Formats: sequence, structure tokens, C-alpha cells
Amino acid sequence: DTARLLVSRRVVAGDVHCGPESFPLFQQCVRFATHRDHMVKTSARAALLSVLRIEQPEVRASAVLATTQILVPVLAQRLRGAWAAAAGALRSRDTEALRGSLDGEEDVLGLVNDLLTLHIPQIGEAIEQSIFRRSL
Repeated sequence: DTARLLVSRRVVAGDVHCGPESFPLFQQCVRFATHRDHMVKTSARAALLSVLRIEQPEVRASAVLATTQILVPVLAQRLRGAWAAAAGALRSRDTEALRGSLDGEEDVLGLVNDLLTLHIPQIGEAIEQSIFRRSL
């Protein structure tokens, strides 16, 4: 119930609206989930995954929206970037650049896997649409 207090609600046409912007603390977790610093990234991801496990409807709705509308597109972009960098490294036979791009790919895919293991249909669909259908 404490997390529910952090979700701001606004009434739109008689309905309570909880958009991705309605949970600023979770938005920061999403933002820092792809940070370059390993400790920042790890802490943000742990918080993000913990909040997504909360069953309270308003919290879940806001967290899922922020994940599908903000995080998943960023992950898709980072994954495509890693693949492009890997292709360039292969063409130039640069093993260090290849290693770096594959590390980036592994990092993104690790978070994608963590998100998929939550078994939240909206997140699975967003990942399928943004990453798998557009990238493969």
C-alpha cells in the first residue's frame, strides 16, 4: 500500500488516469536502468523489477505503462545499436569493439529476460513488438 501513495492520480472524464508520468519515482528507476555506472544500473533495475512485482492495480498500471512506453523502446534502441556496432567491428576486424558491443547486447538482453520472467502480458507484448518484430 505504501507504493500506491507514490502514484499520483488524475481524473479524466470521470475515470482515474494513471499514466507513465504518474509515478515519478518509478520513472527515475526506468531512466537509471540503462545508466553507464554498473552500481546505479543494478540498483535501478532491482527497484524497477520489485515495483513491477507489486500487485496493487494503480501501482502496477503506472509501472507497466512507464516500462512499455519508456523503457522498452530504449532497450530496443540500445539493442539495435549494439548489433550495428558488432557488425562494424566485424567488418573492421576490431576484436575489442566487438567485445564491447557484445557486452552491451548481453546487458540489454539480461534486462529483457528479467522483464519477460515477470509474466506481465503488456510488457511481453511491448518487447515482442519493439524488439523482436522490428529488429529481426
